[in-house]
Amino acid sequence: MRLRLLLVAGVLLFATTSRAAEPARCRFVHQSPPVGQLVVQDVHFVLAMIVETTQGEQTIETAEEGVERRQRRRLTVLESSAGRTTKIRLTYVSAEQTRAAKGKVGRADPQPVSGKTYFVERVDGRLEITDRNGKTPPAKELAIVRQNMVGVGQPNPLAQFLNGRTFEVGRTVAFPESLARDLLGMQGTLGDIQTVGLTLKRIQTKSEGRQATFDTVIEARPVAGESLGMKIDGQLVVEIDTCRVVAATFSGPITLLETTGPPEAEQTVRGHGTLNVEVDTSYTQPRTAARKRRSSRR
Repeated sequence: MRLRLLLVAGVLLFATTSRAAEPARCRFVHQSPPVGQLVVQDVHFVLAMIVETTQGEQTIETAEEGVERRQRRRLTVLESSAGRTTKIRLTYVSAEQTRAAKGKVGRADPQPVSGKTYFVERVDGRLEITDRNGKTPPAKELAIVRQNMVGVGQPNPLAQFLNGRTFEVGRTVAFPESLARDLLGMQGTLGDIQTVGLTLKRIQTKSEGRQATFDTVIEARPVAGESLGMKIDGQLVVEIDTCRVVAATFSGPITLLETTGPPEAEQTVRGHGTLNVEVDTSYTQPRTAARKRRSSRR
């Protein structure tokens, strides 16, 4: 019995010591992306909704819709200025989309960008996109790249918010509405935001460096016109010494409210469903990235 008590006491002491050794706070520092840095992103997006269209008291249509997208992107930083990545080489290693309608899931089809390489640059505030031959891509490809790479040449809102701030484990901090829209990639469609918050859950030291894990909550109410409402819970893993996002997950219920047509024949579109987004990102510094490219040519 005495031996068992000693063993239990030893386990409790070890656990208590481990917890006490974990940092209780951290201060974030933003670093500019170095030229030559290789970034690999794995993105998984799933949206499923039931949409009802009405006119007055009459139901015009009820539809069950959904879309799932998977992409693996390789980005190489070609130019960097004032803490911003201003020009990149972008390769879609793979990109596929699956649509669902009337409760039936279709097959996974390659997106037009799959297997292709583009150069993306922000010039005088405008995003310029060309293919590997310097030509403007077809409209469908252009739309996908523009939507995915809208942040090129722009300040990083999350890094701007975190840079220089000290966070304590367990403390919740409200963040700007613009950051919520940026994190979800919904600048123009998100409705009236009610709640936004970051809660630091833990601080860890990995082989890549120190990382902070945040729980996030974003609540928005749909408003008249065309907008989305949602109650999204998520998690962000951020490098403390660079402000780079390593992983992000968001999931929760989502609602749609849209009005269309002239006042005398106005139609209302309402929808409800679920949204799930997962993004995993890895970073390779310029020298290591160059060695990897040379090795791949052999």
